[in-house]
Amino acid sequence: MTRLEPFFLTLVLAGCATTDARWEAGVTRAVDQEPPAVPVGEVALYMKKAFSTLDLEAEKRPRACHSTTLLRRMGLLEGPSEPPPGKVLVLGEITTDEYPRDDERSRIKGREFGRVFGIGSDELGLFEVFPGARSTEKGLARLREMAAAIGADEVRDVFFTGYAEHQMWEGLSLSVTPTSTDAFLYASITLLDFRLRDVRFHGTAVRRRAP
Repeated sequence: MTRLEPFFLTLVLAGCATTDARWEAGVTRAVDQEPPAVPVGEVALYMKKAFSTLDLEAEKRPRACHSTTLLRRMGLLEGPSEPPPGKVLVLGEITTDEYPRDDERSRIKGREFGRVFGIGSDELGLFEVFPGARSTEKGLARLREMAAAIGADEVRDVFFTGYAEHQMWEGLSLSVTPTSTDAFLYASITLLDFRLRDVRFHGTAVRRRAP
């Protein structure tokens, strides 16, 4: 990894970034209420139809002071997408564990990218990761289980995220954070140890309100 100045080698470990709940399995609760659990078989799933301008379709998270960078891209799933009308109580956001990717459809497109004055590309466009049929089946079943446990009878806006990661990189990056690949002025980077990971499934757990 290229460092522009020797003093950049001094890193304040307390300021290192970590992943948050959206990137890890679990439930991010939206309310303090805890409705009684419901049977798993009664939980309905509704897929996200499309991504909005507010959705971060591609994201990255540095870990261990940028020595590893975790990447992910959002994807849509086939299935019912129109929930029935009526009021609902949003209970929280659900994220599953990782499930195996579809190796035939998933791929690394390259390991190099460049950018000058914000024009160019980054590592988020260098990979595609998709779930296999069995992983989708298991992931959706897990969403139902997690939703039922917190009293939800629907999971809405269901989608998946496909992951990749790289450990280090080499090249030149004119950035205030020399270990980062984020550089507006100039970047010419080759990713090292770039590899595909697997997929997670996500959705919004809700409980229908009585009319």
